[in-house]
Amino acid sequence: MNAYITATAFMVTIAGYTWRLVCLIRRRGFDPTLITFANPLAMKGIAGQRIFLLAGLVFGILSPLRLAGQFVLVIVVFAYLVQMLVLYLFERGPTQPIGYYFLLILIAMLVLWRRNIDSYLVAVLLIAIQEAYLSMWHKTKQRRYNSWVVASALQINNSYKKLARNSSHEEWFWILLIATTENIARPPLVRTAERLYFKIKKPAVISTGIMQIAGPKPISDRRSMELGADLIKKVLSQMPKQLSKPQQLKWLATNYNGSSSYAIYLESTYPGVVLAWQQINPV
Repeated sequence: MNAYITATAFMVTIAGYTWRLVCLIRRRGFDPTLITFANPLAMKGIAGQRIFLLAGLVFGILSPLRLAGQFVLVIVVFAYLVQMLVLYLFERGPTQPIGYYFLLILIAMLVLWRRNIDSYLVAVLLIAIQEAYLSMWHKTKQRRYNSWVVASALQINNSYKKLARNSSHEEWFWILLIATTENIARPPLVRTAERLYFKIKKPAVISTGIMQIAGPKPISDRRSMELGADLIKKVLSQMPKQLSKPQQLKWLATNYNGSSSYAIYLESTYPGVVLAWQQINPV
């Protein structure tokens, strides 16, 4: 493979990813979590990526310009490698079909390495396998997501179990729910990015720590956990009795986060935290 083509394709991939990230920040404002949404293929959804990949493979195979075909396929390989790397770095692997990305990379690399009928037949077989894998992933993604939430909730509970002694069982459950939701939304690497952002931009107020507590300067995860727990207990003490579970989540969302739409995130993590709670406090 031509080294110049490889280097150029790599730069095009990084430039495309960076431009996508810049556009997202301009539209939504600065948010470190956007890094995980800045798909290097600039596509919305896996369906668009599948079309892009198949088009790239066809062009790479049928193109009368061999170098042009290689260039397209190298971009595809790097794009999916970047996607997998970002998802793993920001702990988003369980939310995406990583096996699907891996097989797509394997297909593109195979066609790049051996441009003959055997490699094309194997590539077709791999495409069939990745389609079956993607179908299976869609059927099990809720279970995978819940397992991811359970792991996060158990880790937080083990790290801050001393704080639980100052809370009732009911209070600690809600504290754990919000802490888990915030930790998933902003994993450790994102929280580090927030600290770097503070050093560079020096904003008057910034939300930091695992519980995203707003203040004039960054605070540690433990301190944010302490302040967040106190705030949640205050919110719970004011919550009307006899609210349904959705109403409780909306109350917490509005009074803790300031936005009722935050309840959507609490609803998504709630089943997993309940499963974790059954392990923490078995009946």
